[in-house]
Amino acid sequence: GITLSPSGSAGNFARATGAASIFDGEIWVDDNCAGGQTSLVVTFSGGVAELAVGVYEISGLASGAALDQVSAASGNSTAVTSGATAPTLAAAEIWVGLGNADAVTITGSSPWTNTTLNAYGAGAGSAVAGWQVVSSAGAATYAATAGQSFYWVGAVVTLKGAPAPAVLAA
Repeated sequence: GITLSPSGSAGNFARATGAASIFDGEIWVDDNCAGGQTSLVVTFSGGVAELAVGVYEISGLASGAALDQVSAASGNSTAVTSGATAPTLAAAEIWVGLGNADAVTITGSSPWTNTTLNAYGAGAGSAVAGWQVVSSAGAATYAATAGQSFYWVGAVVTLKGAPAPAVLAA
């Protein structure tokens, strides 16, 4: 399992688990936490062999109801995918995805803005996380390519933006 601190209202909204439950990929959303956090403690338990953590702080989300859609998948190949979410409910959203592979390298795809951590842990695992801002509703799929065919997990969440402020007539 995974524990986050500061815990706030963090909840596990997307999860994929690979072989023998020791290979994992998770996206946590805490849309009520105070901005400007300077630290996050992540505690792993239960046989985690290798791990990587990426953190995004995103402003401008719908207050208390940012989570829209999720999808997660796992497999054994070089093609890493989250699978597709159901169509999003809002046009203005940010999509966040991840891929984690038991491979020396992994590369995220376009049009995502990706951050890659290759050869983490004992040098055999790699993770990539990415985001993109969209302006029309649709189904989100995060995809990456692993450097070798082996176990992988992928996940994606879509997060609704805050409503635009009302325009007042002068």
